[in-house]
Amino acid sequence: TPFFAAAGVELRVFRGSEYPDLKRFYEESGDEHIPAVSVWDGTGAEIARWIEAPVAIGERKDAWKSERPHFMELYRRQNEGDKDAARQFGPLYRELIDAMGEWYRGGMWAETTREVVEKLEA
Repeated sequence: TPFFAAAGVELRVFRGSEYPDLKRFYEESGDEHIPAVSVWDGTGAEIARWIEAPVAIGERKDAWKSERPHFMELYRRQNEGDKDAARQFGPLYRELIDAMGEWYRGGMWAETTREVVEKLEA
């Protein structure tokens, strides 16, 4: 993108499904969530990493889930193959995704950028 080019930074996007060694690298270091933003120096050493979402999104997700205590129970049960739980979980998960979209449109994209830049500056 022009932003990265202007900063003299090469931007590359990797899908874990296409790069199993890179996916394993993140998993072995305890980061299984996506997206991951990593910055590497010219020698191949990682110098900064930001994972998944800004802290404020995590706080909002926690609050959202605390208002719906059955959410995580349905998640667990649907992962165990409970079809009724899966039917109940689907619409509730969609509600969370919609709420997150609103949070990002309401300022969390700027917060994401701020956190990534802060990691780089550190």
